[in-house]
Order: sequence, then C-alpha cells, then structure tokens
Amino acid sequence: MGEVAPAPGSEGNPAAAPVEAWILDGAAAVATADVQLVFNGVAVVPQTLTKTGTLITLRYDPNASRPDKNNTVKLKYKDSAGEWHRVAAAYDMAATPPVCTKYVDGIKQDDWTANQGLDILRRSMLPTAVLFGDGDQDERRMLCVNSIQIRAGKLSDAELEALGSPTAAGIPIALGIEQPVLEVTRNANASITIAWQAEAAFTLETKPSLTTETWTPVPDVVNDSVTLTPSQPAAFYRLRR
Repeated sequence: MGEVAPAPGSEGNPAAAPVEAWILDGAAAVATADVQLVFNGVAVVPQTLTKTGTLITLRYDPNASRPDKNNTVKLKYKDSAGEWHRVAAAYDMAATPPVCTKYVDGIKQDDWTANQGLDILRRSMLPTAVLFGDGDQDERRMLCVNSIQIRAGKLSDAELEALGSPTAAGIPIALGIEQPVLEVTRNANASITIAWQAEAAFTLETKPSLTTETWTPVPDVVNDSVTLTPSQPAAFYRLRR
C-alpha cells in the first residue's frame, strides 16, 4: 500500500510544501532501492528514505522556486503482489480542524487534517456515496476489494488498531474494546449522578419513554459525569458515539 500526502504540519498550499510518503508492505518484500519518487514527471531523490519492519517512509522537500501548488507527485515501487491489506479511514468532519485518521493493518498512518474541510459533503456519508472513484492525475490503479464495513461515528485509535490485519473471518464486528458502562448513584438530596469511563468521546442521551422516537443530549456533562434531579416518573439513558 502506498500513499502520498503533504507532511504533517503542512496544509500543502505553499509552493515548497514538503511531501511525505508511506509504503506498508505486509510481506516486507519492498526494498528501498526499488522506491522512486517522481515530481512533475522528473525522478527526484528524497532527502530521507528509511525502512522499519514493513513500513517505508520517505520525505522530499521541493525547491521553493517551483511555480505553484498544482504539481503531480507519483510514487513508484515494486510491491508484494497478491497481498491483502485492511485499510481503515475514520472521519470527523465536525472536529476543528476536520480530520481523517488512517490505519493500514492496525498500524496508524496519519491524522490527516490538510484541506479536510473542503470535502465535508463527500466524506460525511450522504444517502448516495461513491466509495471508489479517484482517478485524476493518473492516480488510478487496479485493486481487489473483499469486504467493506461502514460504522456510525469515528472509531478511536484503539479500535482502529484492534481491526488489525485481514483475516479469513472477515472484518470483525466486535473490536474487543471494553465498552463503557453507565454508573448511576442516588444521592442523599434525591438527585442522581450518572458517570462512565471511556477513552473515546461519548454523548449521554435521554428520553422519557422507549416508545418515544427522539433521544436528546443531556446538558451540563463534565468529565463524563452529570448530576440530575429527576422531574419525571421515568427516564431512559444511553451513551452514543
């Protein structure tokens, strides 16, 4: 698997924005001598090109005199044909800045924030979505897809790591990450405290009856805890990612 993107910390607009690329090879068969970076049709020598296990990282700092930001970057290498990989992308378009967290085979690649706000509609899973369609500037190549899984909400880094490498059993439904449990404590003044512990961000929601369609967020939650004074005969609560 290979990817080319502006290096972390660069929005990619300045003419001299550095380019950082990652190659993840499950069979560890890619040699650094077989890696070539082509910039505007000309082969260039990266300033750094290192390999650690199955991960190859290279960085290229273009000359500041390049005319503009619309440049063609190609990454060429001999990969391990026939290897399956599990690619996961977790989007949070409401974050500041909007972010796409990317993992390959359970290994984190990047928290990609460069220009994410430009793709809010395309990456917010509208009723009609194009999953595979990028082919501009000769980026298209053949690939095989075995299975696709779409989840509501952004998975945490721990959950993305737990997805791991592809297996014969397919993409797991339960990720082995402990889910938070609501703890309800009745206080002496007739109020109740609802609390939970979780690495990921959850929203506490409530509704007066299970037959009511709409869940509403509980206000004034601080550090995954809130104290309430019941005002209805019954109330139901849930945590939502």
